[in-house]
Parts: sequence; C-alpha cells; structure tokens
Amino acid sequence: MAIVTILSDPKTYDFAPMKSMVLRRLLGLPDHIMRVVDRDNSGVSTKALPGTNVLPSKRFNYLERKATLDFTRASSHSTFVQHFKEYLYDWVDNCEISYE
Repeated sequence: MAIVTILSDPKTYDFAPMKSMVLRRLLGLPDHIMRVVDRDNSGVSTKALPGTNVLPSKRFNYLERKATLDFTRASSHSTFVQHFKEYLYDWVDNCEISYE
C-alpha cells in the first residue's frame, strides 16, 4: 500500500504518466491500448463524466476499476500472477543487465 501512496502523491509523481508506465512496462500493454488509456476522460464511476466522448465499451478507467474489484476474489489471483510472471521473465530476458 505504501507504493500506491508514494506513486499517487502529486509532489512525487504525476499519476497519469506513472500509471501509463506501469501498464506499459509491468503488464506489457501494447501501444494501441495505451492510446485508449490516455484518451479516457470518462472517470471511474458507473456513469461517465459529463462531456466525455468515450464509448461505454472503451471506458478504460471504469473497466479497470471494475476489474480491480473483481480481482479481489481469490479465484482471480492465480491468472493475474501467471500473466505478470510470464511478462516479467520475458522483460528480464530482453533487458541488458550488467553483473559488473
């Protein structure tokens, strides 16, 4: 929880770019999805914010929040961990890490 607090502190980081970095680098979301994320100004509640032009099926922030709530179920953890582990191993294999 301390990580979320630190990353959400506007004195430390701007949350939007930090969120984009996490989604791109830790979860490996492709550029076309990141464009959807960056354009989403509809908010996280069930009803979109006034003035948004994001289609209901493209509301990333709301769908992310809903998925996060669904993730709290124990049955969801193994799938997330498996995907994260595969992407992390792939990322480490492709990094040029020096042991010197």
